[in-house]
Amino acid sequence: MNNKKIITILEIGTYKIICIIAEIIDNLINIKSFGESKSNGIENGNIINLELLFISIKM
Repeated sequence: MNNKKIITILEIGTYKIICIIAEIIDNLINIKSFGESKSNGIENGNIINLELLFISIKM
């Protein structure tokens, strides 16, 4: 029996934001999508402008 899961990983860093969407079937990982964009609204790991951060994530 296939045990299928879809997972999303969102890494928000000071310089860039990375998103990975993967499918896990029977303990095998298949990356379905990968995206990267410049991070705005963060300095030294701290959120300084939430609106700019939201815009960066939507991109």
